[in-house]
Amino acid sequence: MKIGVDIDGVLIDFEERLRCKAEIFDYIERKHVNVTNNDDYWVQNKYGWTEDEWSFFQKEYLFELTKESCVKPGAKEILKLLKQEGNELVVISARGIDFPEMITLVEEKINQENIIFDKYYWKKIDKLQICKDEKIDIMIDDNPDTCYKLSKNNIRTLYFKNIYGKEIPENNYLTQVYDWGNIYRKLKMVEEV
Repeated sequence: MKIGVDIDGVLIDFEERLRCKAEIFDYIERKHVNVTNNDDYWVQNKYGWTEDEWSFFQKEYLFELTKESCVKPGAKEILKLLKQEGNELVVISARGIDFPEMITLVEEKINQENIIFDKYYWKKIDKLQICKDEKIDIMIDDNPDTCYKLSKNNIRTLYFKNIYGKEIPENNYLTQVYDWGNIYRKLKMVEEV
């Protein structure tokens, strides 16, 4: 199988750290008491930040949060096992859009953990065309909008639903997963079909 893997919120715990820091920043620094849109995936929309507030937050915290981020439990072991089983692993990530040097920080982390991917696609918010061009058999992502779009275009998708993720109805092309053990189980079930 050819498996697409998102980075933030799937391979590393950056999203959890980002959301925690955003909550603290919004409440303490910005003095915002009410959340504007609790269901929005993007923190700047969730809190109704201005462009200046979002820009300040990014410059102040994104590098620090990336450096603090850890590989999610089980990810290293499962990715190694998937490679040993002959699967092709392709990174498809939005990382680096605003700050290209953020890619280097993650590449260093991946190399330190000795995690091996076959290809890398960085700075990709719209992942549909890459999944089609690469003939991705299954994509693992934590963005509910991305997962929904991919599944509606008949690309099997594992929605890595973190605690902040909104509900999306499962279908023949979309399955929710919660950790890397669960990802492996679901991938093996797809192989058996």
